[in-house]
Amino acid sequence: MHALLFENQDLVWGTSNDSLLDLMVEFGSQIDGLDPTGYGKCLQERSTLEKLKASDKEQRSRGIYAQPIFEINNQRLFGLQTFETMSAWIEEELK
Repeated sequence: MHALLFENQDLVWGTSNDSLLDLMVEFGSQIDGLDPTGYGKCLQERSTLEKLKASDKEQRSRGIYAQPIFEINNQRLFGLQTFETMSAWIEEELK
């Protein structure tokens, strides 16, 4: 989904709130292995919205305003990282 949103960000930002749900359903249909029924139900019912808002609030209280971010031992690594970078960082923190 992240790649679809990034690649189509102009379309997403240009879509009205009334049509956004339909666009997200369309994006979901393009993801292999995604259960369309469960995905549609999640979007319609918004059953995880409060948990998402609480998680966002908690992250913002810790100064996190962008994703992805990785934290180990109170150290932060921002942005998408290579496997080698993550592996080296984890190994260093395990010492």
